[in-house]
Amino acid sequence: MIKFLKKIFSSRNENIEQSILGNWKAVEFNNQKIEKVGFIEVNLNFQKEFVQIDTKLHSFGGLVETNSSGKWNLFGSILKTNFEESSSQSELQFLDSNTVIFTPDPFFNSEAVLFSKYVRDKNKITLKYY
Repeated sequence: MIKFLKKIFSSRNENIEQSILGNWKAVEFNNQKIEKVGFIEVNLNFQKEFVQIDTKLHSFGGLVETNSSGKWNLFGSILKTNFEESSSQSELQFLDSNTVIFTPDPFFNSEAVLFSKYVRDKNKITLKYY
């Protein structure tokens, strides 16, 4: 019985892991459009070996662009990310196969972005950074 339950939960975790792979773009932070909070775009690229985040935002000095990559692990619906400078934990929930919610956002300060919504970006070409 225990082996059977482990197999079910392992299979469920693999399905969630496969579902998160690919390109995603942020559409909301804390129930506001990302443009309302100063971002032009936020893109995620989940691959088996890494996750990459690219941002463009308006700042007092003009346009600011960033990109970072790090490791990620999924434990049920809990996503753990680890970048050189920080690590975090977030619960993820799929609204459908093309929309995911993070509570809190795993890529920004958890006190600043308590909730984020991303949609699958089917038009984005996956680029790998080394």
